Amino acid sequence: MPISFRPLSHALGAEVQGVDLSRSLSNSEFDQVHRQFLERGILLFRGQDITREQHIAFSRRFGELDRHDSLPRDRHPDYPELLLVTNIPEKDGKESASKYTGQQWHSDMSFTLEPSLGSLLRGITIPPVGGDTMFTNMYRAYDTLSDGMKTMIADLRTLSIYDKKKKRPAAMTPTAPEIDPEPYEHPLVRHHPETGRKAL
Repeated sequence: MPISFRPLSHALGAEVQGVDLSRSLSNSEFDQVHRQFLERGILLFRGQDITREQHIAFSRRFGELDRHDSLPRDRHPDYPELLLVTNIPEKDGKESASKYTGQQWHSDMSFTLEPSLGSLLRGITIPPVGGDTMFTNMYRAYDTLSDGMKTMIADLRTLSIYDKKKKRPAAMTPTAPEIDPEPYEHPLVRHHPETGRKAL
């Protein structure tokens, strides 16, 4: 079956059909997927039965992977390239440290010196209803600004701190003492390294 792409919404996203991520994609196949990623921003691969190793191998096709030194609490003990996001209690009965991960709007890893290009989220155990992951198109957010607003924000910088209460860097919290306490600055208007497109 040839690879095809079904748009998921007008703003962003496409479902990828005719791809089996349990096998290595040819360069031509990956190029098709990569072009859609650059164009649509979010790709959905349904019904993929893959191992952790296959997950990592496919992710690595997009570039160097983060080993999550900034989030040691949540990374997989055997696969540092993987972060575990779960609400399953620990063996001792304590709540999962990542129980509320991602509950607020955010840009992945913006609190690090070099944020990730993207993330490949793999749902293993998901609820029959709810549990939706939402995304927004920050290219469109920028594109729809007035010319005056674009000029006004062109050189502004943001300060990213990993802390839900926004009171202190996460490194100062008892649950994540290893995180670098230094908040990092990033441009408010970012340029995609491959396409040059501007996004907030």
